[in-house]
Amino acid sequence: AKLVVVGYDWHFGKNRAGNLATLKEFGDQFGFEVIGVEKFEDRGIRVSSSQVRAALNDGNLELVNRLLGRDFALGARVIRGDQRGRVLGFPTANMIPKGQLLPARGVYITNTKIDNVVLPSISNIGIRPTFTGNTQLLETHLLGQSNLDLYGKCLEVTFLKRLRDEKKFPSKQDLIDQINEDCVFAQRYFSAEK
Repeated sequence: AKLVVVGYDWHFGKNRAGNLATLKEFGDQFGFEVIGVEKFEDRGIRVSSSQVRAALNDGNLELVNRLLGRDFALGARVIRGDQRGRVLGFPTANMIPKGQLLPARGVYITNTKIDNVVLPSISNIGIRPTFTGNTQLLETHLLGQSNLDLYGKCLEVTFLKRLRDEKKFPSKQDLIDQINEDCVFAQRYFSAEK
């Protein structure tokens, strides 16, 4: 390494005994530069990866995006699903984002980038409890699009607003009605953004 950048409160080693000063000593000894980043706050909240992870786990997108200074996004490849969304009238691109931090389970207003084209969408992170699913998926429905062939493509899904928790519906029709409401709400959101 030629340069190592760490936070002001960073620790390493056994019992977290090493700190920024220790690392700077190693840098002098072994010939690499060390930069310590000062504490940074936004409206009284310390900006840190721990804070971002906690807000993401709570589904608090407004805080996540504010702390990041950008909208949170995930990238993943589209896999073949069970075609349930298509049967319900809402075809989805199904993805399993591996090795990525996910927001809390639920439905979100999103933008989806496909081949450098950004399309409005809604996305669900969850296990599809109405159909007794058990694999956590990112399912994205592109608003106003129905016949795109996305299998195998890498998509980037940017999370803009949380709509609701994921829940089990008493019937397929109840789920369809809720998805319709979610789509209407998302379309209003995008219309207001223009």
